[in-house]
Amino acid sequence: MSATPSPFRPALFAFLRELERNNDRDWFEANRGRYERHLLHTAQRFISDFAPRLRRISRHFIADPRPG
Repeated sequence: MSATPSPFRPALFAFLRELERNNDRDWFEANRGRYERHLLHTAQRFISDFAPRLRRISRHFIADPRPG
């Protein structure tokens, strides 16, 4: 089994650290593009990529990448 590179890049963790220090609506709205690019889209891609593996574990586990 070959290792798959992580889709979670340093920019995602930088965003989360900054969010922790600036957890308010104005900052978030000014950084929404970063959130979507580095966190939301990355997480959705991870969920989509993981779905077939999860399905092999159990048909009861559903990986749904749609935003909740």
